[in-house]
Amino acid sequence: MKAKPVGMALLLWTSAGRAAEEQKPKVRPESKTKGARLSLARIGTYYWRHVTMQVKLTASFVRKHLSPPRLGIFKRLTAPQK
Repeated sequence: MKAKPVGMALLLWTSAGRAAEEQKPKVRPESKTKGARLSLARIGTYYWRHVTMQVKLTASFVRKHLSPPRLGIFKRLTAPQK
């Protein structure tokens, strides 16, 4: 099965955003009540050229800069148990 271009772009933008955030922590401003104001994918699109000039985008780069998924249970989606 081939990878979809949109999914690959989102993956690369997110890892580039994480790399930009590691270099410059002020890139992702925080709100006291709502948390981070910009997503890592959005930061990755802003800093794409800057990050790609500095590093080579390889699978190891993506593994290093992409955090593992956080799986959670949403109370509104769970059915009550009998």
